Amino acid sequence: MKYLKLANRPPIAIDKAVFTVGWGASFDVSLGGEDEETLCFSIEKEGETYCLIPGREKLRINGKNISEPETIGSCDRITWRDEAAVFLSGFELSQSISHKDSSLECLKILERLSNDLENSESLSSAMRQALASMAELAQAQGGNLISEVEPGSGWELLASCGIAQGNAEETTRKVILSHTAVNEAIRTRKPVYVESIVGHDWATQASIMGARVFSLACLPLVVGDRVFGCVYLFTRTPGKSIDREALKALGLLGTQVALLLATRAQLNRERLANQKRPTGSKAFVYDVGSSTSPMVALDSRIGKLAGSDLSLLILGETGSGKEVIARQIHQRSPQADGPFIAINCAAIPPSLIESTLFGHVKGAFTGAQRDQDGKFVLANGGTLFLDEIGDLPLDLQVKLLRVLQERVVEPVGGSKPIPVSFRLVAATHQDLDSQVKSGKFRQDLYYRLNGATLQVPALRTRPSDISLLATHFLKQAAPNKTLSEEAQRRLLAHSWPGNVRELEQVVFRAAALAGDLEITPEDLEVGALAVEAHPTTALDFAEMPKTLKDAQETFTREFVRKALEENAGVRSKAAAKLGISERTLYRILSSEGSDSQV
Repeated sequence: MKYLKLANRPPIAIDKAVFTVGWGASFDVSLGGEDEETLCFSIEKEGETYCLIPGREKLRINGKNISEPETIGSCDRITWRDEAAVFLSGFELSQSISHKDSSLECLKILERLSNDLENSESLSSAMRQALASMAELAQAQGGNLISEVEPGSGWELLASCGIAQGNAEETTRKVILSHTAVNEAIRTRKPVYVESIVGHDWATQASIMGARVFSLACLPLVVGDRVFGCVYLFTRTPGKSIDREALKALGLLGTQVALLLATRAQLNRERLANQKRPTGSKAFVYDVGSSTSPMVALDSRIGKLAGSDLSLLILGETGSGKEVIARQIHQRSPQADGPFIAINCAAIPPSLIESTLFGHVKGAFTGAQRDQDGKFVLANGGTLFLDEIGDLPLDLQVKLLRVLQERVVEPVGGSKPIPVSFRLVAATHQDLDSQVKSGKFRQDLYYRLNGATLQVPALRTRPSDISLLATHFLKQAAPNKTLSEEAQRRLLAHSWPGNVRELEQVVFRAAALAGDLEITPEDLEVGALAVEAHPTTALDFAEMPKTLKDAQETFTREFVRKALEENAGVRSKAAAKLGISERTLYRILSSEGSDSQV
C-alpha cells in the first residue's frame, strides 16, 4: 500500500488506480473549498509504478519543476504554492515512535558515555561512542559530529553513525548533513529541531532535499563564548521522527562532548606553541641577546641546571619572562619529551586551586560530574611550572610539600593515592625570604622548592636587549615595517616597569597604529625621554623613608596609585597595565591602610 502524507494530516492511503488532489469536494484529497474546483495533480498506478500527473498548479518534485508526467518513488516531496506532500512507500503505523523516559535513559547513557570517554584510546573513538549514544537516546537513524579546532580553521567530520534501514544491512557512510540546519544552530547557539520536514519552511531548501531527511535535530556544542562543534541527528523513514522528549537529555550529553572538544582545542594550541618555541642549548629567549647582556650568564646557568633533577625557583619581576625560562628548562631537560604543564597560582580562585592541582573524583562537590585529573597527574613524566607560587594559600602549601616529599597525589574526595613523577619549576616576583619571616610562606616548602635559584634580570637593567627584542617583536607583528632611530631612542629611554611583556605590547600596538612603513616615537605611545616623562623635583630628606625597604614599598604604592588614576580607578585594568594580579594589587594597596584611601 502507498500513502500520501500532507502537513498536519495523517497519511492517506492511495487505494485507487487514479488518485486526485485538488481544491473542491470532488477530489480524493480536498485542499479546501474554492468557487471553482481546481485539480492540483493526480497519481496514476500502472502495475507497480506510480506516476504523478500535473494539473493546473505549478508542481515541483524534490525542488525540480515539472510540467510533464513524472514517475515518483518513496520519500519524494511534492510541493506547490505553500503546500507540500510526501509520497510514502510501505508506510506502517507500527514504525511510529514509542517515547521512552528520556531522563532515565539519559542517566544510563551519560554514565556509560563517561566511562567510554575515559577508557577511549583516541579522540575519534570517543567521538564515535558519544555520537552513537546520542543517536540511541534520540532514536535517530544516523548522525554526524563536526568540529572546528580553531575559529576560521574550517569544519571537519569527527564521527558519523548510521542505522540499517528496512532489510538493508548497510550502514550509512555518506555524510548526510543539512547546512541550513547546522548554520542556524551555530548562529543562534540553540538546538534546532524539525519533527517532520513535510510542510516545513525548509522543505524546499537544497541541502534539506539533498540529505533526504524526514526529521532532524541539530545541537551546537558550546563552551563559554565559542561553538566548538555540532551534533546532527536525523531520520529518513517517513513518519519516524527524532524523539522531542530527548532534546533536554541530549543537551547534557552534548555538554560532555563540548568539554572534550574544548580540551582538544587547548591541547592543539599547546602543541603548536611548543612547535614554535626554540629548542636546543643555544635557543634562548626569542633567540636574541647581546654578548654583554646578563641573559648570557643566565643561559649558561640554565644549561648547567636543566639536566639535573633539582627543583628550581625562578625569581623576577612580573613580565620579565619567567615562563619562557621555565620552558627553556623543560626543553633542555631529560623530561623534554613529556608534557609541560603551567599554572598561575594567583589567577585561580582559592576555591578552585585545590581541585585544579590535585584533581577530584566524581561527586566530590557540586558540579563534579566525573573524575578529573589535576595538574600534578597531567604533568606526570614532564615538567610542572607553578607561577606566582608566593600566592599559594598556606593550607595548600602543606599539601604541596607532601606531594614533593612522597610523590603521591590524593584527589579531592578520593582516598586512593596516585603516584606521580615530574620536574617542578616554581616562580615568583615576591621576596620569599620576607614571606617566610612574616609567616605567609612555609619555610620547609621554601627549602624544598629552592634546589637552585634563577634570577631573571629586569629589562631596564639590560638596555642592550631592548632594541634586539623590539626588532624581533616587530618581525612577528609587521615584517615590512622598521623602527626609526627616534623610536629606538624612545624605547631606550623608557623605564619598562612591565618588562618584556610591556615591550611586546608596545611594539605590536605601534605596528598596528603606524600608517607608514617606518614606526615613529608617536606610534609607540610610551613616555618621552625619562627627564621629560618624570621631571625631577626637590626632595625633602626629613620626610623620606628611613630604610631602603620602606622606600621600595612607598614607591610601589605610589606607582600603583598612579596606575589606578590612569585607569579611572578600575582595579582590573590597573592590574593588567602593571602586569600583576588583582590579588597582588589589593595586597599592595592594603599595606598601612592604603586600601581605604583609594
